[in-house]
Amino acid sequence: PYFTMAQWVRANTPRDARLLIVGDARGLYYPRPFLTNTVFDDQELSRIAKAARDPGEIGRSLKEMGVDYLVVNGPEGIRVSSDYHHYDLTPGEWKRLDDFIQSGTDAVYLSDFQGVYRLLGASKPEASPETLDLVLFFSKPASQFVKDVQGRRWKEAGEDLEQTLELYPFSQFWRDQKSQFEKSFSPAGMRNPS
Repeated sequence: PYFTMAQWVRANTPRDARLLIVGDARGLYYPRPFLTNTVFDDQELSRIAKAARDPGEIGRSLKEMGVDYLVVNGPEGIRVSSDYHHYDLTPGEWKRLDDFIQSGTDAVYLSDFQGVYRLLGASKPEASPETLDLVLFFSKPASQFVKDVQGRRWKEAGEDLEQTLELYPFSQFWRDQKSQFEKSFSPAGMRNPS
């Protein structure tokens, strides 16, 4: 399911680029040096986000590990991360991680909830438009929101969305999700999203 992204990596990254695979333990088909974590491992990105004092420290830690690109498999991360508590972060840790994604990376590939983020040497200007941060889907309420929407469990999805916004009050993407979700339902919550 991630073969198209692996092909993109082959065609669009330097041969010596080093990858941190996020949300997936599989590395087959990536033609570059990579690091993955199994579902039984501490996830490197989560561990770094918890330990870092600021977004810049996340980037420096990744660079010290030799990482040039984050390769994020959203569907697989959504499937496993909440069950294994990979990204049980506090709102402050989520903010720090998202600030790093927003200012310390450049999203060079985003398709079908999969993404490749190139680590930058310097922070982007603060006025840059918000980048879709696929890692934000890996918290328990965000991943459950996706699962409940797919299962058409609208009441539960609304509750998940509220919990997600408690973790991510900074995210315009998730505020937009709430707005769209609310527009798609009658006050009684009985109508399917359009």
